[in-house]
Amino acid sequence: MLLRLLLLAVVLLAAGPAAAQADIVDASLAGKINESYDNSVAVSGSPLVGLRLGGVQAASGNSVIVAGPPAADNGVCLRVTTRDGRFSAANFYAPAAGVSGELIRVAPLAQEYEPQLSRYPADEVAFRAFASASGNCSPGGAVNLPIFDGDPAEPRQLVVFANGKSQAATASLYETEASEAPAGLAPVATAGCTPAGGSMIAFDLVCKLQLPPGFNGRALLSVEFSDGFSTDRYDYRTLVPHLAAR
Repeated sequence: MLLRLLLLAVVLLAAGPAAAQADIVDASLAGKINESYDNSVAVSGSPLVGLRLGGVQAASGNSVIVAGPPAADNGVCLRVTTRDGRFSAANFYAPAAGVSGELIRVAPLAQEYEPQLSRYPADEVAFRAFASASGNCSPGGAVNLPIFDGDPAEPRQLVVFANGKSQAATASLYETEASEAPAGLAPVATAGCTPAGGSMIAFDLVCKLQLPPGFNGRALLSVEFSDGFSTDRYDYRTLVPHLAAR
């Protein structure tokens, strides 16, 4: 028991002051892990590939900390994708019945291919987490949950990893619980997306949104792509945890 408490203290300190002050609960993998590592890769089918709160740092071993989902959807679906597309995983994690927290630690991210995943730098791995009540990991309409890297220097930076397929893009965040931004509503943050660099197969853009002081709660993330002739916009319901306002 003492050893477990000491290990928990080490994890909290490594995650930074904000995480150390938040409630962190553990969520366990439900069923057999779904992961793959392949030299033959396919381009990601979703424009949104990852979402982080804070600067880009490595995950703590074979786990990652996620913003806690709304109470009614206390499970977390997590998709892990390397920038080159070779490693991918999609799994459902659930905390113990009746347990909830502002942050959730999910583990493991990989089993058979954990050695391969561990060799990727932090900025070459995208995590997309979203709330789920049943384990049906369909992201359509789900509330997206940022990964928390625990960087005390950038607690109000929301980092978006997107698949623009060589198109330019802009990311915006709106203070609304709606599934699309009401007409005339101004965003609370907007940022142009920049090329991710390197082997850009699964995602090729990174968008860094600076959140206003004190901003947290339900929001709508919009990513708009342009090929120079027309634009395509994608909206994602998102939850920014209270720790972003600290």
